Amino acid sequence: MKLSKLTSYTMYVLLGLGALLVILYYLGAVSEEPILDLAYIYFGIAAIASIVFPIIYLITNPKGAISIIIGLVLIGIIVLISYFLASDQVMHISGYTGTDNVPGTLKAVGTGLYTMYILFSLSIIAILYSEISSAFK
Repeated sequence: MKLSKLTSYTMYVLLGLGALLVILYYLGAVSEEPILDLAYIYFGIAAIASIVFPIIYLITNPKGAISIIIGLVLIGIIVLISYFLASDQVMHISGYTGTDNVPGTLKAVGTGLYTMYILFSLSIIAILYSEISSAFK
């Protein structure tokens, strides 16, 4: 059996199981606990698959490793730029008594936001470039 067929069948089984639990929840037969457990299982499957499948790809296609390494280096550069752009200055918010207004958390959140802004901008530029270049072909 091909790997693509196996993943398709697995996807349909997981989709059916999720749909069944949602229907049973709305019928009042189950609580939200099994749905939450299934979400954790789905997250675990996705995490494992996102690690295992690239490793399989690298083993079967070693020349493709260069493009993956280039992509990882570019992502690392974007995150590094975002880290230097992010501020760790404590904010003075009236009425806020939480514990997350500390430099480390603020720097991490700022890095995530700047990374998202940069990647979103690059994706918009790539879409525009693709559309414009295909119009001239």
